[in-house]
Amino acid sequence: MNGALFLFAKEVRTQLLDIEEKTHANVKTMDINEEMRIKKRQCHYTSPLSRYHLLLSPIIIVILSYLISYI
Repeated sequence: MNGALFLFAKEVRTQLLDIEEKTHANVKTMDINEEMRIKKRQCHYTSPLSRYHLLLSPIIIVILSYLISYI
């Protein structure tokens, strides 16, 4: 009886350790994915003229056409 109980307890412990390892791996994967999303977001916002591209384009076109008209 004690041997069977010991084997059962050992099996349960092994399964719990497996679940813990899988959970840790899943959390680590989620952390890596979150880091990648943050880096992607930072690259998007720090790229040159990313936010003001649509605002600056017409202004630059007007200035260039003004300069070209006086040449």
